[in-house]
Amino acid sequence: MPITNKNNLPNFLVKSVEFWSQHHDSQADYSATQLLSPPRIIALSKQYSDQIEEDASDRIFSLLGSATHKVVESAIEFDPDENLVSEKRMFATLDGVTISGQCDVYDIAEKTIYDLKTASVWEIIFGVREEREQQLNIYAWLGVQEGWEVDNIAAAFILRDWSKTKAMTEPNYPKSQVVVYPIPRWTDEQVEDFLRKRIRLHEAAKTSLPYCTPEEQWVRPTKYAVVSKGRKSAHRLADSHQEAQAWMNKNKKGDSIEERIGAAIRCESYCAVQPFCTQYSAMKGR
Repeated sequence: MPITNKNNLPNFLVKSVEFWSQHHDSQADYSATQLLSPPRIIALSKQYSDQIEEDASDRIFSLLGSATHKVVESAIEFDPDENLVSEKRMFATLDGVTISGQCDVYDIAEKTIYDLKTASVWEIIFGVREEREQQLNIYAWLGVQEGWEVDNIAAAFILRDWSKTKAMTEPNYPKSQVVVYPIPRWTDEQVEDFLRKRIRLHEAAKTSLPYCTPEEQWVRPTKYAVVSKGRKSAHRLADSHQEAQAWMNKNKKGDSIEERIGAAIRCESYCAVQPFCTQYSAMKGR
């Protein structure tokens, strides 16, 4: 995948992004990450793999996350602990399909798989994403296929935008820059049912390209804001103009209604296959 440098970053950063962006063949039909991704995106990524471009500046947080993983791996290698396994690539076959996943840390004594995540504090405040639970349960299942005992799974969040001041003054704010978040453990049967559904979707996408769902597009709906001159925030966000008007009339607040157009956030800003996607083109009226 070609890496561009539209923001004129120093060459050493671009080279670092290029190095960590190199594709490593896992010798599997699907990785856990691919199975959790929208089938349309994965199918288009494979079809246009030699034409897709990403900018170095868009990969910096990913680079920081990779650096964290590398430090943990190096520390365990430097001072070996027989109870710790780091960066283990796991494989298993389900219904003739080979699945892989890379475990960040497996603690044998605790019978726990940990996944390191560099994330925003907002994920802790508003709720951990569903994909975290899905991914870690796939890793747990893969670990069991490797012969491991896995009783617990957890995401270890390193919060890149954490503020000590807010931690001391805001009650719902994370109290530490690192949050270890226990994840509910599914049964192996539940994981296998989930994997089979994801495999069917991705296999079907090879012959008939599906549309991404609103959830996969990270759609933010259009809202109608009740606003007042001189006030920065809206009094109220409503789903329709009529609802906003009714609220204004009832509460005697606000002097106008402002339409805030919705957007498909992933399509607009976070999808590498956007230039090759007819769904996106149709959405933009091209």
